[in-house]
Amino acid sequence: MASFTAYIAVSGRNSGVFVPAYVWLARVFNEQGQPVWSNDHEPPSFVDGHPHLGYFRAAKAALEQMTEGSTLTLSAKPNTPLAWPFGGELRTYHHRRAEGKRKGEEYADAAEIRKLDELAQQLKVTLTSRPPSGEEELELLAQTVDDVARRRDSAEDAAAMADDKFCGDA
Repeated sequence: MASFTAYIAVSGRNSGVFVPAYVWLARVFNEQGQPVWSNDHEPPSFVDGHPHLGYFRAAKAALEQMTEGSTLTLSAKPNTPLAWPFGGELRTYHHRRAEGKRKGEEYADAAEIRKLDELAQQLKVTLTSRPPSGEEELELLAQTVDDVARRRDSAEDAAAMADDKFCGDA
C-alpha cells in the first residue's frame, strides 16, 4: 500500500470590494519525499468562493491522483477546515461520520466533507490529516504557503491588468 502526503495551502483575494475568491496549491509527495503531483504548472487564477473552500478543492484534486488502496495524508496549517474532520488516527472514510465537535452538530462544511468521503470510498483510498512534523515537513508546508501567496499576488496582478484593459477599451 503506497502512502502519500499532500501539502495544501490556500490564499484568499485581498479584501476590499471584491467578491470572495481564492487560489490554492497542493503538492503530493511519496514516502521517499519525492514530488509526484502538484498544480504548480497551472496558471494562477482566482476561484470564486470563500477561501476555506479551497482546502476541499485542493484535497479533492490530490485525492483524484491516488490509486486504489493507497493512503493520502493531508498536511496543512492546524487552523484549516481539513484538520477537524480528517484529523486523528488513520481510518477509512466509510467508517467516519461528518459530525461537528459538540452535540453531534454537523460541520459547517459537511457537504464538502461528504463529497471527499464519497470520492475516497469510490477510489478505495484511506484519507487522514495531520499537521506537519519534523523540519523537512515543516519546510515543505512553509514553502507551499509562501508559493500560494505568490500565486495569489500573480492572480491579483492578472486581474488588475484585465480590468485596466477592459476599462481602457471603453
